[in-house]
Amino acid sequence: MLIIVTGATGIGKTTVCAKAIDSLTSHGLKCGGVLCWKEAGGGIQLEDVESGATAHLAGVKEEYSGPHAGKYCFNPEAIDFGNGIIERAARRDVLIVDELGLLELAGQGFTSALDLVSAGRFNNAVVVIRSELLSEYLPMLGVSPLVFTTTRKNRERLATDIVSNIAARFAAA
Repeated sequence: MLIIVTGATGIGKTTVCAKAIDSLTSHGLKCGGVLCWKEAGGGIQLEDVESGATAHLAGVKEEYSGPHAGKYCFNPEAIDFGNGIIERAARRDVLIVDELGLLELAGQGFTSALDLVSAGRFNNAVVVIRSELLSEYLPMLGVSPLVFTTTRKNRERLATDIVSNIAARFAAA
């Protein structure tokens, strides 16, 4: 099962995923993958869902030699770190990828995630894609996903809806 969490920038997609991970883990499911948290200074911190290890993924200054997307300059070492995490996490009950964005559309960034998802090489996946990019990604995914749009009104309960769908799949197995 592929679940897409979408919505506007800053609406709470990462927080929804973090809550879903907590709930899925409490149901005994193994989650792996990456969460990307916005930092106070405008950068992005990458977190390994399983180990809690972090890396500075991107900044808003020219501090890294990696690719650029929008206002961000990306750390190539952190991208490699994230791709390794994602490849290992595909074998878990639930793969989490926060997020597929402009870099991946350009063949950079978390390309391992796009490859795994489009080839169906995962058990279940929760993937974050901003709403303005969703139409570009849908034809590339290889399967029809369940799409959950994060809004201010539903973001407190959205994780529960996501977990219910995944848990139902495991209950039926």
